[in-house]
Amino acid sequence: MSINSALTMAVNALQVNQTAISIVENNVANMNTEGYSKKRVNLGTRCIDGAETTDVYSIASHNAGVQITSISRYADEFLRSYLRKEQSGLSFFSTESEIANHIVTILDEMSGTGANSLAISLDEFYSAAANLQQNPTDVTARTDYIEKANNFTILLNSKYRDLNSYRTSLVGDGTEASMQASKLADNVNKANALLEDLAVINKRIISSGTLNSAGNNLYDQRDAILSQLASQINIETSISENGVASVSLDGLDLVKHTTVVGKLTMTAHYNTADDVRVTIGLEDQYGVQVQTDINDRIQGGSVGGILKMGGPSGVNLTVQNSVDMLDDLAAGFAEVINGIQTQGWIEQPDGTYIPDPNATEFAMCIGKDSEGNTILASPLEKIFVSSDEHSVINAGNISVNSKLRTNTSGISAALVTASSSDFTNTVEIDGQTGIQYTLTDESERTLVGNGKAMGVVLNTRNSTQNVRLKNLSPEAFLMSGISAIGVQAESINNQDEAQASKVESIETQLLNETGVDLNEEMMDMVKYQQAYQASARIFNACCDILNVLINLGA
Repeated sequence: MSINSALTMAVNALQVNQTAISIVENNVANMNTEGYSKKRVNLGTRCIDGAETTDVYSIASHNAGVQITSISRYADEFLRSYLRKEQSGLSFFSTESEIANHIVTILDEMSGTGANSLAISLDEFYSAAANLQQNPTDVTARTDYIEKANNFTILLNSKYRDLNSYRTSLVGDGTEASMQASKLADNVNKANALLEDLAVINKRIISSGTLNSAGNNLYDQRDAILSQLASQINIETSISENGVASVSLDGLDLVKHTTVVGKLTMTAHYNTADDVRVTIGLEDQYGVQVQTDINDRIQGGSVGGILKMGGPSGVNLTVQNSVDMLDDLAAGFAEVINGIQTQGWIEQPDGTYIPDPNATEFAMCIGKDSEGNTILASPLEKIFVSSDEHSVINAGNISVNSKLRTNTSGISAALVTASSSDFTNTVEIDGQTGIQYTLTDESERTLVGNGKAMGVVLNTRNSTQNVRLKNLSPEAFLMSGISAIGVQAESINNQDEAQASKVESIETQLLNETGVDLNEEMMDMVKYQQAYQASARIFNACCDILNVLINLGA
């Protein structure tokens, strides 16, 4: 072996160990960088090809020192794939949890206090009914009864609007403009952008090769994109030998090698039959729609969580389930109270009431006869109507009849036992035609209120025969609905916490395998530093020998 060869090997060794030290330095610098995978220099012997020989000098002359065969990246693709799957589940549950907790906040019933509580508002209504039962002719008691009823409807309207506005913010209201401004659109757009980013990274990986640090850094970027994508939608991934990642969704290709072959699309519509406001589809790289509705295939990520919680009513908790509960409460409560208000009377097409020939008890309000005497008379109005007085009552449109707010005499506080034949005379009541209660008993005929109808109202605090209220009292129905929502929200929160713990465990395992260990890096640093110093000494020794030879020749 010549001195020149020895010098060349020493210089090469210095470069190799310097590179190895720089890799260690890079590892240490990125020990807290999220998603970074530690790198390692793989060394091999360099040799010069030549004819086989047994001559030791010839053999030695073919040695060329050390070389870097590759820079490897610590990676466990199976564990990473498993982590992405569980991250998709975590994002799904976290989104569900966020929405469920917001529903609970809007309803604001768990604390049992505050002006925003439907339960408190109902209690105040029944307290007003109890006061009116004791003072059936008192104007203040009648006004308070109507105002408490009105407060309850206003609160129902408010919660209905809040829930519907929240659902619209999630998935839109069925119109294109609202869909594009929704949280779902934001997450779908993020998913599509990540698909494009992945295709670009795949191209760069192919261009860079796999045996260098740049390629390994691209792998980290690729994995980061895949993790972010898994947080948006449930994906399956496959990694080719050259490091390129292909992605699919429930068997539908999204990215193949360096091309986005499936892009998520959104279509806004409102179908009253199924109450689905937006459908996710899929178009190919040429913009051709290949799938019109893949909502059921998206079972993970934020997109999946939004689709579920912002979707139609179902067995599990959704925003619409909560709206439906309020609708049932509003409609059932209105039916019950209106039924008591008009008990024994049949409403006619013109809005007037006639006695039911089959009834034995009749609700009565206060009127005036032609001589100005206070009398009992037929009811003229229902307590609760829809805001336009034509639509079916729900939580969004329920309101107190404006005519009763200006004339509380129309409240049916009394209940009398009679037959339809006992009602014969018509009478003007606040400009409307009513029917006077004309029993022959003077004391009964002039009785302006016995409070019995309010007693029936108070009895509804125990139970009802209303199907919308499940035969429960309005308060019991409300608490049952709120409790069901609370239980489901807690279950979702528990799932979220359990999934978070699972993901944390997998991340810890992956970090142990691929993360930077400072002790390990320091050991490598010392190893390469000593090798560098030894190579430097060899270089110096060769230089000294070369100087001696040069001086001898001189």
